[in-house]
Amino acid sequence: QIAAEEQRRAEQSEASRKSEAAYQAGVVRERSAKPAPIGPDVNLGTISEFLKGDLVQMHNGALSHVDDGALANKKLLAFYFSAQWCGPCRKFTPQLVDYYKRAAPEHPEFEIVFYSRDRSLFTMEKYMREENMPWPAIDFSKLKEKEVLAKNAGSGIPSLVLVDSTGKVISSSYAGSQYVGPEKVLADLDAIFAGKASARLAAQ
Repeated sequence: QIAAEEQRRAEQSEASRKSEAAYQAGVVRERSAKPAPIGPDVNLGTISEFLKGDLVQMHNGALSHVDDGALANKKLLAFYFSAQWCGPCRKFTPQLVDYYKRAAPEHPEFEIVFYSRDRSLFTMEKYMREENMPWPAIDFSKLKEKEVLAKNAGSGIPSLVLVDSTGKVISSSYAGSQYVGPEKVLADLDAIFAGKASARLAAQ
C-alpha cells in the first residue's frame, strides 16, 4: 500500500512537471514571437451584425449565449487577445478587469470582447471563470470564422485592438510593427473618454 501511494505521488509529480514545462514553453513562444505588421482596417460592415449570435459570457460559473443585440449601441469595442497559458496575460487581465469595472458604467458606448488564444474551450472557460471576466467573448467554436478580427492584433499577447462600430481600427497594442503592449490602448481610451483625443483617435 505504501509503495502504491509513493507511485501515485510520483505520477502526480511528473504530471505537474510536464504541465509546468508546457506552460513555460508557451510563455517563451509568446515572448519571442515577432510582431506582425499591422494591416489595413478590416471592413466588416458592423461589428454588431458580424458577431450576432456568436457571443458568450460567464454567468453563474458557466458560459451562456449573449443577446443578439448586445453590441448594437456600442461605438468603441476593444478586442482582447489573450490566453490562460500566457503568463503576461494572466498578469494583465486583472488590471483590465479593474479598468473595465471603472470605465464601462460611465461609458455605455464602450465594450470589451474576448478573443481567446486558448487551445481548448475548457481552458478558455477556466480562464474566464478564474479571472472573473465581466465582458462577452467570441464563442470558441466560432473563432476560426472570425479570424478577420485578428488581422490587426499582431502575434504578441496580451493584445488589445480598439475599433469603432464598423470595425475601423482606432488604436492597437502596436506602434507600426513594434509591439508596445495593451496599456497603449487603455491610454488612448482614457484620452477619448476625457475628450482630449487627437482627431485621429476621435474620428468615428
